[in-house]
Amino acid sequence: MTKTPEQRRKFAAYMRAYRLRNLERVREHGRRSYVRNKETHSKCSKRWKDANPDKVKLSNRLSDIRCRVKRREYKRRWQKDNPDKVIAYTQKRRALAKEALTSVVKKLYLKHFCHWCWSLLTEANRTIDHIVPLCRGGSHSEENLVACCGKCNYSKARKLYWEWDGDLAC
Repeated sequence: MTKTPEQRRKFAAYMRAYRLRNLERVREHGRRSYVRNKETHSKCSKRWKDANPDKVKLSNRLSDIRCRVKRREYKRRWQKDNPDKVIAYTQKRRALAKEALTSVVKKLYLKHFCHWCWSLLTEANRTIDHIVPLCRGGSHSEENLVACCGKCNYSKARKLYWEWDGDLAC
């Protein structure tokens, strides 16, 4: 005997209500069923994954996004609950970065001429420039830092050196 669409809807509503009322019982039944039929479950799962690679890819992507969101929320909550540790971490990170740069900066301060226009550098006009600006993906590494005069540094600003017309600066 086939069920009518109305009977199917009523049965589906009944089962939804049953699952909500007996959530733990339903979960336990699912666990026992999985343990008893682990091999069959694995085969069915593999068959479905092979037949639906796009859905698997989408599911994995959504799972990654949910995990990223959870990690971000956890990190924010931890930072809010541990402000003293956050401050200590930030200070330590900045100190390490500053320490790493000090030897490079000292070398650059020994330079006597501007890297770009070759004018004489004094204490008043000496600056340190990033060849590839930080905002354009450059780093605080020794290869990306040069000693230059203030005019060149300020006129170059956020430009890459081949975009900048250095003749107009000095």
